[in-house]
Amino acid sequence: MGSRLRMFEPNKVFEVVAGTVDREFLFLPNSHPDDPLLRFDCPLDALDPKNDIQPQPSTFNIVGYAFARALELSPVNLHCAEQNISHLHTEVSGDEKTIANIPSFYRNVHSSIARQINKAYEREGHVFSGRYRATCCEDDEAAEEKLYYSITNIVKDGLLDTQNGKMFLSSYPTLATGKKLKFWKINWRQYYKKGGPRVKKHRPKDYIEWCELDYAWIAPLLKLTEPQRQTRIRQQTKKRIEKIAETMKQEGEKPLGPRKLSSISPRSRPQNPRDRTRQPLCHASTAEGKKAYEKRYLEFRNDYIQASAEFRSGKNYYREFPLGSCRPPLLKVCVEDDW
Repeated sequence: MGSRLRMFEPNKVFEVVAGTVDREFLFLPNSHPDDPLLRFDCPLDALDPKNDIQPQPSTFNIVGYAFARALELSPVNLHCAEQNISHLHTEVSGDEKTIANIPSFYRNVHSSIARQINKAYEREGHVFSGRYRATCCEDDEAAEEKLYYSITNIVKDGLLDTQNGKMFLSSYPTLATGKKLKFWKINWRQYYKKGGPRVKKHRPKDYIEWCELDYAWIAPLLKLTEPQRQTRIRQQTKKRIEKIAETMKQEGEKPLGPRKLSSISPRSRPQNPRDRTRQPLCHASTAEGKKAYEKRYLEFRNDYIQASAEFRSGKNYYREFPLGSCRPPLLKVCVEDDW
């Protein structure tokens, strides 16, 4: 059975979730307690250009740089980016000009993360289990609700008792306080292009590049002033964390906490099987909104199937596809005539 067609509509917020292979804990926090951008075993002054210590990035920095760099290459509206131990939660949107950048944005993000995670753990193969799951938020209420759900996801999963912006990459520090986050990466291509280790006094850390991760506000929060937005983020996040804590207390559960998280192997995985739930067609706060989306999606699907049939059969190579869709690959077969 084929995967569901993605319908990226302009000015609509999409909740995107991507998980690791076999649900491995490849995104476990391994940051230095005094600098989240460095690995726990890396000296604090490793980023100082005055010494020759080569810095080692933490998963916090790996994930953050991937999103920041992808925004430069394929601009979209990134509303949040939340790191869990085995998956990532994000919210994105785009207008008529940038909506087509969403596929390339996530391709750049996942490619960068996969390469650096494999290098950090000396592993091979895929990091992500498959293609990301994108679900449209039909209205502003649904988009805001999914924003808070993503921010508090590590609390809901019983990892920490509060939102921690130093162990896990999160949009909370920026949205709640206005703090801008910067991330680094060594440009190895430029390093080897300039001679690499053959050049004396040539250090990889001389080719460190910095990127700032900037988030965009969702539509319902744009109606407020900057202080009002930050206050609302803090209040709504606190409200949901308190509700989660009360539920866990009633069930007799406690969050793992930083100490237990540090003792878990990144190559391990959950012992309990995952509860497989069907992906909703959309997130909507009303039944009318859900029906309206279903109607648009059915029209989009029929238009895409017809366009794809004409394009692949060769009847019309210039056939226009629905806005927000991806043109299917065209396979050309070359036959050698031996006669």
